[in-house]
Amino acid sequence: MDIWQDIRFAARLLVKDRWFTLAAATALALGIGANAAVFTFVNAVLVRGLPFHEPDRIMAVWTEDDRSRRLNTSELDYEDWRAEARSFSELAATLGSTINVSDEGRAPERVEGAYVTANLFRLIGQPPVIGRDFTDAAIERADCVVAVGFDMVEYHPSSWNRGEDKAIIHVDMSPAEVDRNYRTECEIVGDIGLSLDALTRATAGMPKV
Repeated sequence: MDIWQDIRFAARLLVKDRWFTLAAATALALGIGANAAVFTFVNAVLVRGLPFHEPDRIMAVWTEDDRSRRLNTSELDYEDWRAEARSFSELAATLGSTINVSDEGRAPERVEGAYVTANLFRLIGQPPVIGRDFTDAAIERADCVVAVGFDMVEYHPSSWNRGEDKAIIHVDMSPAEVDRNYRTECEIVGDIGLSLDALTRATAGMPKV
């Protein structure tokens, strides 16, 4: 009986002083939320480890100024690091960005994403959750490259057409920006969706390799 009396007494006090009750409930909720977030992070990173192949071997490399502020790494620096790396089995590059994603009949949605080099999934040992992987080897073996909505600033052709020998089909809303590593055999300018449909129909009877 004593415990029920204590509970009723505590309930009356909480109802009587509502501001104290609100403050206590808020503090309790924040404490539980913070503990849950910390446990989730520790469990995922320190206990179970990151969901990558040999996560303890994955390192992050960047450049800093004289005030120890992190700087963006240029594409040329990345290519030099990758070519001269002796302590790493492979190097991949990422660039975080905000991207607009839309579909027919739906309003565009702004999401967090990243531009990555073609070898990233191979480096971390994980396939994409949705869609197909892309590899440097596939481009190196290709006789013809179809560039859809290609932006030279994001992925300069010197990184995948060093030999300047790829036959390139340019599919975009605007004409190609010609470069010594980006000389097009054919340009399809206009609505990208309609252009791809037309290209698919035109190549339907060709043998697949």
